[in-house]
Amino acid sequence: MAVVRPAVESDIHEFIVLAKRFSKEAKYGMTLDIDLVVENFHGGLANPEVCWLVLEEEGEMVGFLMGVTNSPLFSRDKIGVELGWFVHPDHRNGHSAVKLMVSFEQWCKKSRCKYVTMCDIDTLQSLQPLYERRGYTLTEKSYMKEV
Repeated sequence: MAVVRPAVESDIHEFIVLAKRFSKEAKYGMTLDIDLVVENFHGGLANPEVCWLVLEEEGEMVGFLMGVTNSPLFSRDKIGVELGWFVHPDHRNGHSAVKLMVSFEQWCKKSRCKYVTMCDIDTLQSLQPLYERRGYTLTEKSYMKEV
């Protein structure tokens, strides 16, 4: 049975393995900097505005969701912003990934966010049907170009 819990310092090694897989699967083209991954992981654990969640199955970390609180330039409304959400392909049965999202939404509520934003990586499977079933509305798309 899948369990979602807050990340702890000892999760770093398993997190790095998943972060590498996430980076490769997302095909962003950006260089993966493991030192920065480690720095962000440890820094995020110490920051109350950062949410680090891990998904475990049978004691093994098989997924994560990382998000932060933020406010847009034009509003004082606090928003929970998902920055990374990944579940190992062998564990994508639909329910486990949603457990991570629900836990993030709960964290956002506790953090007094008015809204939650979730990302959808265009090079992967579209998550639009899932997001819409859960009450999300498409509000923005981002494009990237190497310069």
